[in-house]
Amino acid sequence: MKPFNKFQRELGSFYALTIINIIFSGVAMALGVSTSVQNIFIIIESMELIPLQIIITILGFVSFGISLRWLISSIEILDQATDIRNDLLITDCELAE
Repeated sequence: MKPFNKFQRELGSFYALTIINIIFSGVAMALGVSTSVQNIFIIIESMELIPLQIIITILGFVSFGISLRWLISSIEILDQATDIRNDLLITDCELAE
């Protein structure tokens, strides 16, 4: 197998892994927001500061922040992988000629 073809296959796998990474970071971000909002409503309805609910709310917002950074990093990686993939396609077309 040619190294060029192997590199193309590996880049395709990396591209797919990056897409999966973006999906999971979005799910983690949604769960963090959902947990925080639900616990804020519980605190407001009960009119009491329940320590467990406060801790869970804070953890939800922290997980939202971490997953947002995860999403941004994954998108930056995807952008670079797309650039490499496009350059590789151009190079492949030039080699075919």
